[in-house]
Amino acid sequence: MFALPLVNPARARRWAVRNARAVLGLPAVTVDPAVAALPEHVCAICHSVEAASTSPDSAAGMFADPSESCVAVNPYVAKCGHRYCYVCIKTRMMTEADECTCLRCGQRIDHIWQQI
Repeated sequence: MFALPLVNPARARRWAVRNARAVLGLPAVTVDPAVAALPEHVCAICHSVEAASTSPDSAAGMFADPSESCVAVNPYVAKCGHRYCYVCIKTRMMTEADECTCLRCGQRIDHIWQQI
């Protein structure tokens, strides 16, 4: 009963999913082909957030191309070589801790570097 507060359910779930995928021989992460096909200068995190927030019945959602407004601002490069906005990738790394993966290729992201 006293050990229950010590268990982090989100972390336990990630651990279980990761190990189940390893046992079944499945890839660590599934990558959305639409996100993987985005141009290199587009932040995949911004694009995913904007695509989820635009409703298909709104006039702005029908005519606006999300990739045009999602150009990486203050770009940082992950270990795999894909670019993200600094705020987007840093927020994602802090939120997901040791489980942060690249949206384009599925590799684990543990370090980022500023693109010069």
